[in-house]
Amino acid sequence: MLGDGLVKANQAHAWFIFLCGTKSPVTANPTGSEIMRSISNTAELSGNFTPIFVSGSPRSGTTVCHGMLCTSPNVNDYIAECSYLTGMLDNIEAAVNNPVHTEGLFGSIDGFSDLAREQISSFVFNVWLNLGSPQFLAFKDPMMLGTFKWIHEFIPRAKLVVTVRDPFETIASYLSVDKKLGVEITDEFVAHRSTEYANRLLFTKELVSTKPDQTVLIHYDDFFTGAYKSKFKEISDDIEVDESRLWESQYVPEMPQTAWVTENHRKKLSAVKRSQPDLTSNQRSIVEDIASAIYAEFMGDI
Repeated sequence: MLGDGLVKANQAHAWFIFLCGTKSPVTANPTGSEIMRSISNTAELSGNFTPIFVSGSPRSGTTVCHGMLCTSPNVNDYIAECSYLTGMLDNIEAAVNNPVHTEGLFGSIDGFSDLAREQISSFVFNVWLNLGSPQFLAFKDPMMLGTFKWIHEFIPRAKLVVTVRDPFETIASYLSVDKKLGVEITDEFVAHRSTEYANRLLFTKELVSTKPDQTVLIHYDDFFTGAYKSKFKEISDDIEVDESRLWESQYVPEMPQTAWVTENHRKKLSAVKRSQPDLTSNQRSIVEDIASAIYAEFMGDI
């Protein structure tokens, strides 16, 4: 068991080097940073796979997007959300934003970044091993969108998939979850959710402009028109989805019943019924004032 652990640790270390593209030789007595920056000829130890991260506004179609990606035979089976990884990335941002709490421990922010980069790479690699070493490793968490800037920095070869949906549909669906969780839906809260939605669109717009080769946008409507298949080809020509396999998984045999689960979960796309957003006229006005213009501009730009 210990030997297996050492092998996995060394493989994870090699994957870190492979992800970061480091090829410089190891010194005779390397420091921790030099070890992380310099192992030669290790790409073959890491395997050759592409991490895919799916995110977007909550209730914008991230689950069906991830589920459909996972129907391709060269992608891992459908798995639960990667909230643990999102938490790791959130903690990294907190550390970087509080250098007075970080620099003394690692000598500099760069020293901390080296550690953070290896931690994230090791996590991704170990999940890849545990899921059978697929050609594509697909993660999903709607709450991780803001961390995509760190994923890009730590794993430059990863693909970032962002789902987008009409603001009225998205926010109405999100509010329905809030109601189930016992939240009082005041006008102020609707404005809060609308502002969150708008900010996520603005972040996505910047992501597309700064990382166009890495970012793929998919609209919720694409899953009902079939256009999502061509969008998946922007990830790789090797992605071949099979709608008949949607939700098949050895890792998530049953969908947990939570406030986030709707009647459409575990249904085939052909059986999904789309409904009109359940918003009062006043709530629609709030969404209109805060989010609609940003959505229209965003759709026009892409």
